[in-house]
Amino acid sequence: MWQASFFLLESTQFPEKVLYCLSWVWILDYEAEGVKLTMEKELILHTLELGELTDEREVRSAYMKKLRLTNPEDDPEGFRKLREAYEGALALLREAQEEDEEEEKTEIDLWLDRFEKVYKDFRRRGDVGCWEKLLKEEICQGLDTSLDAREALLAWLLSHSYLPKEVWQCLNRELQFAEDYDTLKERYPADFLDYAKHYTEYDYFVDFSRMKLRTDAVRMEDVNVDGYIQGYMDVRSLCDQKEYEKAAQRLSELPAYGVWYPWEEAERMKLLQVDGRMEEALQKAEELVRDYPQDGYLVSRAADVKWDAGEKETAFAWWQQSEGAFNSRIGIIKYYLESEETAERAKELALDLWEEDGSGQRADEYIEQANRLLLGKYARQVSESEDEKEKDALRVEMAWCEYQNKNAEEAIRILERIVPGEDIYYSYHNLKGRVLAALGRNEEAVPELREWLSMIEATTDDGSEEAKKRLRRKGTACLLLGICLTKIGNYEEAVETLIKAEKENTDHYDHLGAMCNLAEAYLSMEAYEKTVDKCDQILEIDAGYYPAYLFRQQAFFDMRNGQGVVDDYHRAVDIYKVYYKPYLLAARVFLIYDQYEDAKQVMERAIANEVEFSDEMKLCHARTLRYLSESEEQRKEPMRMLKELKASVNPEDTDLEDLSEIEFELALLEWDDDRYDPALFHLAEAIRKNPSKCQYFMVKAEVLRGKEDFEGALGAYRIAKPD
Repeated sequence: MWQASFFLLESTQFPEKVLYCLSWVWILDYEAEGVKLTMEKELILHTLELGELTDEREVRSAYMKKLRLTNPEDDPEGFRKLREAYEGALALLREAQEEDEEEEKTEIDLWLDRFEKVYKDFRRRGDVGCWEKLLKEEICQGLDTSLDAREALLAWLLSHSYLPKEVWQCLNRELQFAEDYDTLKERYPADFLDYAKHYTEYDYFVDFSRMKLRTDAVRMEDVNVDGYIQGYMDVRSLCDQKEYEKAAQRLSELPAYGVWYPWEEAERMKLLQVDGRMEEALQKAEELVRDYPQDGYLVSRAADVKWDAGEKETAFAWWQQSEGAFNSRIGIIKYYLESEETAERAKELALDLWEEDGSGQRADEYIEQANRLLLGKYARQVSESEDEKEKDALRVEMAWCEYQNKNAEEAIRILERIVPGEDIYYSYHNLKGRVLAALGRNEEAVPELREWLSMIEATTDDGSEEAKKRLRRKGTACLLLGICLTKIGNYEEAVETLIKAEKENTDHYDHLGAMCNLAEAYLSMEAYEKTVDKCDQILEIDAGYYPAYLFRQQAFFDMRNGQGVVDDYHRAVDIYKVYYKPYLLAARVFLIYDQYEDAKQVMERAIANEVEFSDEMKLCHARTLRYLSESEEQRKEPMRMLKELKASVNPEDTDLEDLSEIEFELALLEWDDDRYDPALFHLAEAIRKNPSKCQYFMVKAEVLRGKEDFEGALGAYRIAKPD
């Protein structure tokens, strides 16, 4: 079975959003005596201290020799690795024997072998000429063979994907995986195709021209470049997770792959530091900056060590030297946060990082730190100033700080004290609209956001930074206004505004966000076909965009498209399994079609996935069990669930649209057990809470008939007659 492993990488050469790009690694899980082979051949040889795999007798001898030195009680991890290496070696020997027995290779197999030789040699891997030569061979160009050859090459690339941008571009010119994406994704994993498309635009993080053999004694045919890259990324990931012992162990295994890359030294430096060997770490930092002054990643990591050692000015200088690296940008912000006087610069840089790169939690953390410093500074300046205009300008800045620190109540309190003059008019309405929207005061937010948007639309691009900044905000203003208009029920204007937002927001995630809010607006106005169409468009761009499945599933439910509801339930749960709504809608569909066992399975899956049940979900679960109950004993569980729900439900905070349904379900359970008086009691409560439900009177009539109260039953039937 093919499995994809993803790793967060950091590059010094791309726009920062690409720092968190996916590096695709395909691992073939090989079943050997019930054990999955995931240890590479080079690591197997390294662990068993063998030069090559020749026969099972030699492997067993090496295993027994190492086993005498490995006590499973003292070193369980070492024992596990030794056993895994032994079983892996035996599996590889058997695999080689089976391959020897296979039929003679085809022309395509031989052609792929030539690709394999280029790929294995890291000195040729980045040579576009080598790849072009292979792609121009007759087998790839001939009418009779080209389709099969290209199919085989794409399949081969699934496990040979560590390639530089120029090679991916060369491959794309021939294979056209970017242009034929929709067709190819029916046969190949969409994530792999996304990865391939991505690296036709962005550089791969490894520059293969800087890779070297470990020693002169290592032969090129014995190295495993992909195994090394995988191992290096393991070390990076383990260090990021602060699993330093495991990281050190994995680092010690890298020589088994026969190659070396300079970035390995950054992880070695980090492990020296966490091991308390700061002098050695500092020496390593100096060496890296001396030997690789143009490598932003290494210089920025060396600066981190200097910072932690208290050599902050040197660290700052090195971060400036490598300011294009993501890590350096973070370092420079940290340096400016050391002083209140430079806090504004720190905030400016952190906002740039957040806006340009979606850097998430780290950028938010630094913005919050800067704001705390600035709030104190601005408060002092307000108290010292005698100029009301200057005070109001400072108060707007204070309100921005509070808003960015998620203190919207305090931000609006400050803004309500200000009468905005011309110099702060734009900033004031921009901020006030955002704050009111954050507080859920949508009616009040709409005129503020309209005013902000009108000022943006009136801005002329005169080339100034201020004008460019305002014009970049148009998509955000349209999006916020569209959301607020949707929430107050002004759907026509909301749709018109969100269509503008979709057009103006060119950033991938902002664009999808605008499309998703437009889908929600269509759903709110009961334009279900448009909702489905818009969600389809979103999922064509990003098949993993979870909210689109939620809106489309709800639209399918309202359209009575049961199959669509169930299909989107499966897709949504595969992406994010702990939100209740996809389960609820699927279960309700199954109940509508009397598929009670299927509804029960949905509920059981939700429980297994530790979903937090809403009140509506609890009611649906109890109803499902009632339908399946065939005895008084079995009805005890749904009865218990309903009584607990009735006791715990908060009418002011529930997703139950009709609380009378709890009483009605209790009445049905009592009726099933021929307990007429309790059933009538719950029916009376249900009718009191919702007297418009004629179904309640029909059931009441049936219960009264069971009691032989025919006059009362007739009266209930008369009330129910409109149904």
